[in-house]
Amino acid sequence: MHAARLVRNLASRPDRFELDPAEHLRVERLAERDGRAVLGAWHSHPDAPARPSEADRAAAFEPWAQVLLSVDGTSLLELRCWRHVDGELVEVPAE
Repeated sequence: MHAARLVRNLASRPDRFELDPAEHLRVERLAERDGRAVLGAWHSHPDAPARPSEADRAAAFEPWAQVLLSVDGTSLLELRCWRHVDGELVEVPAE
């Protein structure tokens, strides 16, 4: 079974993304309690492509998938998934 959990964005700028460490830990513990694992994180790119920015690349957590959603304010335009492979952040199928 899959689940998604919302975690607060602590970034002070609306064009940045920073997981709240306490909420991240809470979600990790919930997953462990339920026999699950956290596989990644997602965030939106309003009015921008679903490709990692330099800030996304710098903050990417190596074992996790990074799912990016391109949105235009009213619609999802694109969903893409990225992972570290051989030290590079590369696109992988979003399944």
